Amino acid sequence: MDFPQSKTKSCQWSEPTWSYRPRLKAEFSRLLEPRMWRRVLVIVALLTIVLAWAIKRVIPDLEFNWFAALAKAAGILIFSLAAMFTVFWWLPPGIRIWSKGITRQQGNAVEIRQRRNIRCITIDTAEAARPWLRIESAGRPLECGIAAKVSPAALALFLREQFPEISVVEKT
Repeated sequence: MDFPQSKTKSCQWSEPTWSYRPRLKAEFSRLLEPRMWRRVLVIVALLTIVLAWAIKRVIPDLEFNWFAALAKAAGILIFSLAAMFTVFWWLPPGIRIWSKGITRQQGNAVEIRQRRNIRCITIDTAEAARPWLRIESAGRPLECGIAAKVSPAALALFLREQFPEISVVEKT
């Protein structure tokens, strides 16, 4: 994708799978840690037993299958986690560069690096098939892959035009 000077106000692309999937896999492995889920299951089961016992004492004629309700809730939780993982796995984050800053959005999660907080931008083409865009800012740094349709040289030129006060480094 070429960025003709002064005609293009923004640049956007979908992050390549080689860039975001390893990070997503690591995030989900932290979320699905078995020890934590065992604790959650034990606490929920104990709370359910205590609640069922207390309600049975207050309303003795109530007919309610607590075990089935707990199993259904666990099934819904597993289904929603699987659906969320599937959506994030197959829908890549979008990268947008515009005059106010740089954003990376995946679903409702948006990471914004505002122009005033950006210190340095590096385009790393050491591995030609997998170029990276790295943004050093006042908060956390942002790192994302550059799509194959985006020329790193044209991107560097675009970034220098959009952010003349920020250092744009091309690392090969």
